[in-house]
Amino acid sequence: TLAWMMALYANCSDPRDGEACRECDSCLNIIKAIQNGTDGRSVIEKPVSERGIDAIRALESQARYHCRDRYWWFIIDEVHNLTKPAFDAALRLWEKPPQQARFILCTTAPEALPRTVLSRSFIFNLEKIPADVTAKKLLWPICKREKFDIGKDTLLQIAEKVSGHPRDALNLLTQWIAASEGGVEPEDIPKLLSSLEASAPYEAILHYCKSIVHGKTNKALYVLNYMTRHEYFIDRVIEQMQQILYRWVHAEHLADVRYEDDMMEINPVVPKEPKAKRQCIIEMGQVLRLCLDAQDRIKQYRCNNRAVLEQLAIEITGITAAWDAR
Repeated sequence: TLAWMMALYANCSDPRDGEACRECDSCLNIIKAIQNGTDGRSVIEKPVSERGIDAIRALESQARYHCRDRYWWFIIDEVHNLTKPAFDAALRLWEKPPQQARFILCTTAPEALPRTVLSRSFIFNLEKIPADVTAKKLLWPICKREKFDIGKDTLLQIAEKVSGHPRDALNLLTQWIAASEGGVEPEDIPKLLSSLEASAPYEAILHYCKSIVHGKTNKALYVLNYMTRHEYFIDRVIEQMQQILYRWVHAEHLADVRYEDDMMEINPVVPKEPKAKRQCIIEMGQVLRLCLDAQDRIKQYRCNNRAVLEQLAIEITGITAAWDAR
């Protein structure tokens, strides 16, 4: 979406106050393409499925034609999925592009891109959208426009469930509206959210983390297998596990820190005896280092991140199995 907005502004013939006019011929053509889900006159989006060298050659051929608008814009989605021959061919094109051609490379795995590509690109890192911003700027205006009566606290809970992913927030909002037509009491909100399909990946990640924290290797592997079968984004597991570990350390060293959410169900039983407690804190650090190492391995071998997470579960449960016993 951001790539299309960049193309809209750059090709606008009459930009106003840093915004596209949305009235000129170029703007109207791009807006129509966005609404219809098709390519525009000067904006071409390459889907994930086209990742071979033939797709790059076709793109290069088209880029050499004259463009009616200011620039050709070629948007390549999930560019890290290109094959090596495709990258080699694309690199030659990107080093010496036709005068009117501009390329936007979209990826969720920049670490998987060749260094030769990264060194020749302007890089814009997009951070996850905070839950309060998602609720206020995305969900609330939609509810107001469509006249859906949903409280702001409920919208915030929906936004918190999706970990900064606006598209998931929209899906969850849609399911919420369908599931709550008969009216929902405030105390039933957490239960309803947990039952919705869009929040299932988040719940599965929590179950995985809870299993390895309590030393239950078999259960952790079962949940991991479940996430893989349902094509969940299991690379979020490491990030979630790190967040949980940071909270434990805060809870042990900062008495005034309190967290009121699903993660508190995963807290380990930290012994009160000073020596055992100190040992437990040290082992938390070891678990955190294992998470960081696993994160590095996933970046290096993205095609086999399930194997990395299976190994992580076995390594961590070897440490955490003793926590409850103490």
